[in-house]
Amino acid sequence: AMAQFPRGTGASGQDSGTSLLVELKAVPSTPPLYPFYGELKYQPGGDLPEKLADHGALVEENFLIRTGLKTGDTFKLGGVNARITGVLEAEPDRISRAFSIGPRVMVSLGTLDQAGLIAPGSRVKHRTLIALPTGTNLDQALLTLKDGLTDKAATLRTYDDMQSSLTQSIKRISNYLGTLSVIALLMGGIGIAMIVRTFMAQKLDTIAILNCLGARPKTIFRVYLLQALFLGLIGSLIGVGAGYALQYLLPEKLEGLLRVTLKPEFDWRPALQATLLGMGTTLLFALWPLVSAVRTRPLRLFRHITDEEEIAPGPRRQRWLLGLIFSAGLCATVFWQAESVTRGLIFLVALGVSALLLLGISTLVLKLLRKLPPSPQMTRRYGLANLYRPNNQARSIITAIGMGIMLVLAVRLVQMDLISMLKENTKGTPPNYFFIDIQKDQAETFKEVLAKTAPEATAEVTPLVRAKFSQIDDRHVDNWEYGSRAREEWFINREFVMTYRESDPPPDNEVVEGKWWTPQEAATPQVSLEEDAAKRLGAKIGSTLVMDIQDIPVTAPVTRIRRVDWRNMRTNFYMIFSPG
Repeated sequence: AMAQFPRGTGASGQDSGTSLLVELKAVPSTPPLYPFYGELKYQPGGDLPEKLADHGALVEENFLIRTGLKTGDTFKLGGVNARITGVLEAEPDRISRAFSIGPRVMVSLGTLDQAGLIAPGSRVKHRTLIALPTGTNLDQALLTLKDGLTDKAATLRTYDDMQSSLTQSIKRISNYLGTLSVIALLMGGIGIAMIVRTFMAQKLDTIAILNCLGARPKTIFRVYLLQALFLGLIGSLIGVGAGYALQYLLPEKLEGLLRVTLKPEFDWRPALQATLLGMGTTLLFALWPLVSAVRTRPLRLFRHITDEEEIAPGPRRQRWLLGLIFSAGLCATVFWQAESVTRGLIFLVALGVSALLLLGISTLVLKLLRKLPPSPQMTRRYGLANLYRPNNQARSIITAIGMGIMLVLAVRLVQMDLISMLKENTKGTPPNYFFIDIQKDQAETFKEVLAKTAPEATAEVTPLVRAKFSQIDDRHVDNWEYGSRAREEWFINREFVMTYRESDPPPDNEVVEGKWWTPQEAATPQVSLEEDAAKRLGAKIGSTLVMDIQDIPVTAPVTRIRRVDWRNMRTNFYMIFSPG
């Protein structure tokens, strides 16, 4: 919408007034009140119905700066004189402000009706917010609403897919952090298993004495299990404390980089989850060496029995039971941390195969080293001999070190892949500024001002036309048959930003079918489609495209199909028309 205001109120100039393009948003001023979730922030505070009553309007600070108005002043909005009642600071349903055609102005639905701004040809979007009862299945509610819609142009979205690109980026980061947490968990578990095994190997004589004194294996198991869990609890609490310390220290450093205010908050639920996870990991990886160690026989005190013999596997039934408990616990923990059964299974299978390979390689290496002839150097000879002494744990140590290095390398590879993917999504140098709403009679003046202000700057003025898809050949949008409604509906019913061009195709636009029109051919109505858009619409060379521009049908044959490099950070288009 256009907001008209007197120049005499703000910047010096003519008294006849001027206008400013704004993003107008109308919300109900009677129950159910906006918003359902979150908080609408504005200054000065007060009830929203009072702020919007009598043609009241909440505006962004940028509106006041550009118009020179202040709270209490009025400006013309269509057929009404709107009064500024406050300054908008944050809207719960507006995630990003990175790209905006103008400052936000919020009024009531009644003010919008009286302003008379909605008429045939107006560019307006209607949104209906729905708050579902607690416990309602979101997916089922979405299907019910879709089945009941008669207007196929309407689009249903949940909070999960309101910002698809942002959601995908967050999911990628979440997957990366989930991978890190699983890897950290396994590395910690391997360390716990090695430490507990070494600790119990040192306590075998003590366990044998306790057996001689009549201590039951269950009692011995509980004693050392409590010791392991106590150490796990201490480690978990230290980790939780360090995590919250970083949470309170990092915001001060990150605010300068992110340019946002970060307010750390203490939440007991993540702390409890982390503590339980640490305790569970300790129990899971300490269980096997503990059960094996408590089976130490009193005979150990009377004759020499190696630790490796003493911590021999128990009965087959017990081994199967321990293996089942360990496998179930590990799977549950990995699935929880990975937040996906599929990703968890892939990770566990890869982990199991890697562990078997490392164990086989370590066994083979030790056998080859044992067959080497004795070295004349004493240090080398005794060093190699110690690899074969009883209870040296060489295979376990080699396997554990190999697993640790593999997991660290996996983190690095995932990080490099993520960075590479982000770099591939951007190509070239993005523009410093985007100027919008330059009218046709203002283009030359704009270029002159730019030449004086920044002589070395390059600018490309591109005409923009907004339209809705109407028809391709004999397939009309109202009777469109969707192959995959979830993937195709948003594209068919979206608002397209188009342009027209007489000269060569834009940079990074490769014509894959047909040839670009000459200046003489440009006088004839025709359109060039982007390759993916042509596939989605089922268009080919010779198809007839009909677009709806403010209820006016515009028809043109498809004569060219382009492949666009969307990473070039330029203004790219699905549809480019000829000037004709």
